[in-house]
Amino acid sequence: MEKIIKEDTDKEVIEKVLECVRDISDLMGPAGVVEHLEMITTSLETLLDKNAFCQTRGKEAKSDGIGPEDDDDEDPEEHDEESDDDDLDHDEIILGNTTDVMISLARSLGNSFIPYLARLGPKLVPYLADEHPKSDKIMAIGCLAEVLKNSPQAIAAYFNDFMQVLMKHSTNPDGSLTRNVAYSFGILVEIAPKE
Repeated sequence: MEKIIKEDTDKEVIEKVLECVRDISDLMGPAGVVEHLEMITTSLETLLDKNAFCQTRGKEAKSDGIGPEDDDDEDPEEHDEESDDDDLDHDEIILGNTTDVMISLARSLGNSFIPYLARLGPKLVPYLADEHPKSDKIMAIGCLAEVLKNSPQAIAAYFNDFMQVLMKHSTNPDGSLTRNVAYSFGILVEIAPKE
């Protein structure tokens, strides 16, 4: 997995790898992932930081003036717009699959996932910033809620920070986002310590 993320240029390949890791974790539980947790976590950190080769190659090519030669018959601006849209779609799918893997690992490992959450949780925080699209915020909040639901001992450490995130986004008029925020409040009410 780590080698593919470091070297593969095709975002669809990364998406499939993440889906396979999620399926293995869901079907086999801890036995399917426990020996590979360090590698999986490092790979997820790379993807959340947008440092995977498939996420950085376009930026490097544009900054170096390197890229595919323009076809005389095509409008270069139209090609760039289509390419940017495809990249955004794939980036959203990669984020969705990355958060799905985190949820699956938390479901499989329970409170044993907490050390990995300590590494991955802060990597999700930038996706909650104002400049990120609504879909990123929805996925990040939903992921954190599900992880905390499945690793309830983590709530003591993350309660205040997560509550601030929820309060900040609770006034958003978007239905999908407010649904995830309401669900997250419900998780906190259900499993947070009552002391």
